[in-house]
Amino acid sequence: MRRVALLVVHGIGSQKCGETLANCAAGLQCAYPNAALLDRNGASITPLEISTNKLDEAILRQPSWQVHLYEVYWAQTLAGHDVEASFNKFLFEETTWFPWFNWKCGLLPRCQYSRLLIWARTAQMWLVALAATIIYEIVPKGLHGTVLDQVVADVWNYTHSLGGSLQERSPIHGAGRAIVDRLRQTVRRAHQDGCEELQIIAHSLGTVVAYNALTRYPSPAPNEAPMPITCFYTIGSPLEKFLFIWTRLLRPSLPNPEIQIDGVAIASGPTIRWKNFHSPLDLVSGKLKRFPEWGQVENERVWGLGGLARAHGGYFQSPVVIAELAAGLGGHPQAVKIPLARRTLSAMVGIGENLIVPGLVVLALLVGLALFLFVGALLGALLATLVYAVWGWFVNLVLGYFGIHISFVSAVTWSSIVCAVWVVVGLVLFTTKDGYRRARDAHRKFWQ
Repeated sequence: MRRVALLVVHGIGSQKCGETLANCAAGLQCAYPNAALLDRNGASITPLEISTNKLDEAILRQPSWQVHLYEVYWAQTLAGHDVEASFNKFLFEETTWFPWFNWKCGLLPRCQYSRLLIWARTAQMWLVALAATIIYEIVPKGLHGTVLDQVVADVWNYTHSLGGSLQERSPIHGAGRAIVDRLRQTVRRAHQDGCEELQIIAHSLGTVVAYNALTRYPSPAPNEAPMPITCFYTIGSPLEKFLFIWTRLLRPSLPNPEIQIDGVAIASGPTIRWKNFHSPLDLVSGKLKRFPEWGQVENERVWGLGGLARAHGGYFQSPVVIAELAAGLGGHPQAVKIPLARRTLSAMVGIGENLIVPGLVVLALLVGLALFLFVGALLGALLATLVYAVWGWFVNLVLGYFGIHISFVSAVTWSSIVCAVWVVVGLVLFTTKDGYRRARDAHRKFWQ
């Protein structure tokens, strides 16, 4: 019986063990309705039981083949008290300038990245960072620990720990290496279970984890025939963006993907097929155009995943993704179809998301900007009140010779306007200058 190992690598956030594996298993059951879904001991289970019982392994079995599904669960490595207060708004400002420094020191080849492209993307990232800095000020403190520290910060916590830019006393120092090693150890489990072939499907930040695992640790001399890595599926992948920002983490890479343990290659993919699925409404994902080492990446645009709020997490419900994954695993999958009513409802919800999400972002930006203007105006009013109370009589005495008189109301009004404008201008200047300076120092020290 042919045995195939499929590693499922989840993305950022407070994921629960078995949750991503259950979604993948549910999708594959739609393609193989007659296949038995079993736990490690051979007992019949359902995708819901995988999630409920927090299983990290399942088996999909047909008479001629079986697929061993393994979840590479790494969320607990960047969770809990270890990541408290790990997110700060300066991360956006600092990251903005990394592509420019990468290009300037030659990490980004000029034949692929023109000066115009670098500056255009940098300007785009600068605007996003500035908007994020403004919005950050109105984020309720209760969301800092549950959303920013536990979810958004995963991107920087992983990259900075793997890149070695965290201090040794940090509780997540070495977390990036531990996450990559978790994938490698899962491959060893598959190898010990007698699997003859390895395939990987990774989502979001999990695609970066999988790519790092396949490229960072070459074996000096494999002493046994490694298990072939035949397919690498990336869904909702930010790899192109990571290459642009944290270039050193992804370059140089190996000419062939490989998983080694203790210097021995247990899996290798000299003829690997890389299929990348991305959605126009998934702002995290995109085409992978600058990863030629393993042959041309097959990019496929996927529609129908939902709107701006759901598209990034909807790949395992896509008939296109599931059909491609099932076909690659072998057997004779049947076409996965979604009922018309469900497709219609999803489209309507997606339209609503595409209208509401940008509106909420703009509203948050306006509220944050209004907050800065209000603080500036308040400071200006207080300053004018103090100055007018002490020096107002003298100023009006001097200006009286020219026929000018400044009333208290006029002084407060104009001082409020000027200070409010200067607070915003100062925010822009400080964010730009301070972010550039910190990015320059950090890049020179850790990322060149």
